[in-house]
Amino acid sequence: MANLSQTSTNRPLTNVSLSYGNDTTDFIAPFISPAVPVILESADIYSYGTDNLRITNSIRSKGGKSTGVDWAVSKASHYQLEDHAIHTYLTRKDYENVEKPIEAQRDATEMLTESLLVAKEFSLASSMQDTSVMTNNVTLTGTDQWSDYTNSDPISDITTGLEAIYDATGKAANTLIIPRDTLMVLLYHPKIKDLFPWATQITAGMLKDGIGKIFPDITSVQVGMAQYNSANKGADLSLTRIWTKTLIVAFVEKKPKLKSRSLSYTYQYKTARKVDFLGMNSGDKDLLDRKSDFIRVEDQYDQVLVDVNCGYLIKNAIS
Repeated sequence: MANLSQTSTNRPLTNVSLSYGNDTTDFIAPFISPAVPVILESADIYSYGTDNLRITNSIRSKGGKSTGVDWAVSKASHYQLEDHAIHTYLTRKDYENVEKPIEAQRDATEMLTESLLVAKEFSLASSMQDTSVMTNNVTLTGTDQWSDYTNSDPISDITTGLEAIYDATGKAANTLIIPRDTLMVLLYHPKIKDLFPWATQITAGMLKDGIGKIFPDITSVQVGMAQYNSANKGADLSLTRIWTKTLIVAFVEKKPKLKSRSLSYTYQYKTARKVDFLGMNSGDKDLLDRKSDFIRVEDQYDQVLVDVNCGYLIKNAIS
């Protein structure tokens, strides 16, 4: 085995890993579960009460005392950072197949990074598309599904979600999470097309603008595009959609801060992913025997659905 005590964090490769995630628009987890940098591996998440929203008789008579109110704080949840790490070996043949050595290292780093991002996206999507987790939800069936262009009403269904979040939290939902297959159905739905009576064709950009016009509080429409290979190792490729046949209305705090509520936060240890590199010329006998370099990408985080009342799941939105 490689002597990992000799590894060093490689700054150029770490930068590749970070920029890869930022440039990959298929992954929407960072936008709907914003990162909260932390330095503790585990900690409680506290929730403040709602006494500040009560109507209090604050009139004080002359010489009288002021009115006292409670200020309740309770433990709502907690996070527990988990360490995610994967590695690979770069052989001499890998280097021979590219023009520059750094290209082989970059390719390996990007491959490992994407693998971590797919797992991260899948985990969040699985929770957010689960009616047992997202307790504010509706499951559409039959003619209520948006694939039925005659009877269904997506605008009404989305409005129900918006109002459910507002009634439960006092927050105006600002984000729609739409899988690609749901988006493709909405593009041609009569209720959406009616927003553009002058247009012969509806584009995705027009749809987003149209939704913004109907629901002025919606400032972000995130389209779930990512896929994963669901086939067993060695079997033929089987691409499977991570986000599918749903729509999620959510309030997402764009800049997480103290006492701020949001559907989800990703508690991230300090900064995002880092890359470790150990060369075959390091003196490590295992790498020398393999004639290989060692590259590892690691990430430490916990995705937490902080307040499910800030979300509303429409399950089976399309057939």
